Amino acid sequence: MQRDNREPNALLQRNIDEKVAGLHRNMQELELRLKRDLTLRLGSMLVAGIGIVAALVKLL
Repeated sequence: MQRDNREPNALLQRNIDEKVAGLHRNMQELELRLKRDLTLRLGSMLVAGIGIVAALVKLL
């Protein structure tokens, strides 16, 4: 009886492992996308700040 349960349990465990691996990959992709978005946003804020400072210096 126990032998009969081993194969379905192994298949179930393999499916669970595949789902966990897929979720891990998705989380890594989301993390990279978030880092990229935040980097671009920070860069654009820096460029805008430099432009504002340049405009102020030009007025003086």
